[in-house]
Amino acid sequence: MEFQPAVKRGVETLKQAFFAQKSLFCPCTQAGKRFNTRESRDYTKPKTQKIMAKPLTKSQIAAAIAEKAGITKKTAADILVFLAELAYKNAKNTFTLPGVGKLVLVNRKARIGRNPATGQEIKIPAKKVVKFRVAKAAKDAILGTK
Repeated sequence: MEFQPAVKRGVETLKQAFFAQKSLFCPCTQAGKRFNTRESRDYTKPKTQKIMAKPLTKSQIAAAIAEKAGITKKTAADILVFLAELAYKNAKNTFTLPGVGKLVLVNRKARIGRNPATGQEIKIPAKKVVKFRVAKAAKDAILGTK
């Protein structure tokens, strides 16, 4: 390919001519081997990617309940809201949702921790936390029995 002035050939064709000439002299692009590109990477090791499904939204759950029970979506959404409010009120005394699990209020003791940046010891005060314990039936249904 002969080099011609940019006025006649245009900027894009000039770039193409330049890179075509460069590939003749550059050892990294000879024989189809190009470095720092996808073609030169080693693909012998399979990469495992976990594709996570999107969680159901409140309206999708309400629609499924409405379809199964033969009620309106609005009523099903109201039932979900009522169930959540009931769980909030009764979590102090342990709220159980049969077949799913239970909400438990746990008292954590005070403890000594470390600041990861400085390594200095700090005192972490006692506090109450809410935990959800998954029911055995739910574990078996999701993970399968061994």
